[in-house]
Amino acid sequence: MPDNQAPSLAFDHMVIAVADLEAAMSAYASLGFTVRYGGQHPGRRTHNALITFAEGNYLELIAERSGLPPTSDAREAWVRDAVQSGQALLTFALRSLNLAATVARCEERGLPFSALQDGARMRPDGARVAWRAASPSLPDLPFLIEDVSARELRISEAAEDVTHANGAKGLRQVELLAGDVAAVAASHTLLPGHSARQEQGAALFSLGEVELRIRAPAHEREWTELGDAAARLHALTLNGEEERELDAAQIGYPLRIFAQASR
Repeated sequence: MPDNQAPSLAFDHMVIAVADLEAAMSAYASLGFTVRYGGQHPGRRTHNALITFAEGNYLELIAERSGLPPTSDAREAWVRDAVQSGQALLTFALRSLNLAATVARCEERGLPFSALQDGARMRPDGARVAWRAASPSLPDLPFLIEDVSARELRISEAAEDVTHANGAKGLRQVELLAGDVAAVAASHTLLPGHSARQEQGAALFSLGEVELRIRAPAHEREWTELGDAAARLHALTLNGEEERELDAAQIGYPLRIFAQASR
């Protein structure tokens, strides 16, 4: 199947690991975000909170619930390890309208995926959100998600939920540090419809309305942050009404808002 006929992928949401969900909700609220408790994941001891945007993407804050015995779920361990290592930006999801076809296309291109997995979340109002997801064999790539229940159950479109005091409208750019930019970019091109353009040594991918920027660390602190990893999510930029830097000390990674007119 040619890439121009491949199932399309678009940025869906960023997953952010936090040690304490209530404290994280307060920290993001103090930065001017509207934060809503999302609910619990059945069969896992994780729960989340959501920062949803008018442009249709969102930030997911995920944490383990305290006082519960651990399960064998690998995603729990992933969140726990990220918190312990200080890695706030855990991963991100690309949305597919036909997950099985997208995974088949990726595997044709030489990118194996996990079996499709069912996911769910119980909202505070008792509604059950359902989706399917699949993860690539390469650890630095995003996972893919397809809604089973109506997407409006998973991400609110209500004005009171997508309006933020800091003026944020949606994700603009995700920045990934890589020791070998070309190699990491080559992995991303295995996803259907993904091709990079080069700009000042960085590889740029368009993920629907969101841009992925892969670049090398610029100084010693960023090399230390990257450590032994091939790549690491580093920073987020949001669209908004006016340009501003938010207090990274509260959340553990650089977060900026750019005025949309400057795009």
